Amino acid sequence: MSLIVVDTQILIWAVKREATPGQEPMIEKAARYLEHVDKCKDQIIVPSVVVGEFLANVPDEREAAVLKALEKRFMVIPFDTLAAVHAARVWRNNAAGNPSLVQQLKADGFKNAKIKSDIQIIGSALARKAVRITTHDDGLIKSANGHIEAGPMPDLPTQPELILPHPN
Repeated sequence: MSLIVVDTQILIWAVKREATPGQEPMIEKAARYLEHVDKCKDQIIVPSVVVGEFLANVPDEREAAVLKALEKRFMVIPFDTLAAVHAARVWRNNAAGNPSLVQQLKADGFKNAKIKSDIQIIGSALARKAVRITTHDDGLIKSANGHIEAGPMPDLPTQPELILPHPN
């Protein structure tokens, strides 16, 4: 059994069944992907930072039910000390190899929450020894490079429809 981390967008497509205009085909693609992971007997991990992003647009009165459903379906993991250690290592490694990242954050007053969230997701994945992060976020994919495999959902075949011959 392998552990696979999924990013927020995958959950929005597959669980909420929501997509921005032009992304509607991703809803079924994400649902097929989660089914595929289940059939392979792999475990899907959802880091707590992803849960926070996922719940951001959930009304207060639905929050507890949605969280319970996520915890029932997926392995929801906290951003704990071990994840923080891995995230710090990723941060140092990425900053050392990318001085423009440090300059970008300094110009932003070190407020770029997106980069911080991406690093936390990577740290969480590494702490749990996940084999892959599935995401369509180019920034997350780039930050994960050299630390853990990260990339978009694979193209999986759809179930072929059974076509019966017409009786003559």
